[in-house]
Amino acid sequence: MARRQPRRSAGLVGAFAGRWLLRIALPMAGMAAMLQSFPYRAAAGGVHFRVQATLFTHPGLSADTTVGSWIFDDIDWLPVGVHLSPENVDVVTMAARARTDPQAYVERLRS
Repeated sequence: MARRQPRRSAGLVGAFAGRWLLRIALPMAGMAAMLQSFPYRAAAGGVHFRVQATLFTHPGLSADTTVGSWIFDDIDWLPVGVHLSPENVDVVTMAARARTDPQAYVERLRS
């Protein structure tokens, strides 16, 4: 068939490749848009933080802390990146909570 109708064969191959390209590219673009537009907010141990994820732009794990910023670039081969940033951290209150019952404080953080 390819010898008898080379244009038709090339068109079929192009259409097949185009469909698969769209099947892969459109969900990835949708995931990237969702990750950028909706940061997740949570609290652990009285510390409120924001979690933002990226797709392809900043892979790895990064975190802002009261001590400094940490960046772990090579965590795995996935193209997803996560950035954690605490908001309005009261270190004195957090230390006081941990000092009264350290084991219970650690268990609350884990849960």
